[in-house]
Amino acid sequence: PGDYAWISTACEQYKLSHPVHPNRGYKWRVTSRFAAPSFYVVPGVEAYQNKISYYSLVAEASWFTPLINEYDLVLRLHGFVGFAQPLRGRNIPYRELFHIGGDNTVRGYVYGQIGPRYQGDPIGATKTAFMNVELIFPITPDMNMKGIVFYDGGAGFGTPFGNLFVQSTNPTISGGLLNNNFDYRHSVGFGIRLLNPMPVKVDWGFKIDPREGESAYEVHFGMNYSW
Repeated sequence: PGDYAWISTACEQYKLSHPVHPNRGYKWRVTSRFAAPSFYVVPGVEAYQNKISYYSLVAEASWFTPLINEYDLVLRLHGFVGFAQPLRGRNIPYRELFHIGGDNTVRGYVYGQIGPRYQGDPIGATKTAFMNVELIFPITPDMNMKGIVFYDGGAGFGTPFGNLFVQSTNPTISGGLLNNNFDYRHSVGFGIRLLNPMPVKVDWGFKIDPREGESAYEVHFGMNYSW
C-alpha cells in the first residue's frame, strides 16, 4: 500500500485502412511512466508512505496486410515489449507489473501464468515480450462475424520481489518462486469475432508445450477487440 503520483508520456501513429475491419496498414505506440511518492500524507499510516516509486516503458505495434483478395484472408502481426523498474529500493504496484497469459496477451494460458508465480498465483514481472500472429477471414458476407486462426508466444520474467522467495522448479514446494527467469511459452488456436448486436470475441487457445499440472487449452471470452 501507499500513495504515489505519476507522469506519463505517449507517442503513437495510426495508419490503418479501417477502424473496425482493417486489411492494410499499421499502428504503433510507445508509452512511458514515472511514478514517485506523493506529498499527501495520511495520518496514522505514515509507515506506508514513500514506499512506491518506479519507471516503466512499453512499446507495441500492429501490422495488417491482405493475403487473399482484400478481405478473404488478412494477416495481422502484433508485438509488445515492456520494462518496469523500481527506483531507490521502493516498490511497483501489483497492477503496474506485467501479467502474461490470457485473452489480450498469450491465449491458451490463464492470467499471469507465463511469468513469476508464488504457490500458483501470479506476482507480476518487470520484463516482458510477446507476439501474436493472426489470420483473419469473414464468416458472413457483411463482416458481422469473422473467424481467426492464431499463434501466440511470449514470456514475462524478473519479479521485483524475487529476493523474498526461494527459487524452485517444483510448484508443490512451499515458498517456492516459479518462472522468474525467461521462459518462452506459446500456443495456437482459433476464435470468432461478432460485431452485432454487441462486440463479442471467443478464443480457444491450445498450449504447444503443456507441462505437468497444466490444462491443455483455455477458452477466453471478451467484449472488446485487442489493441
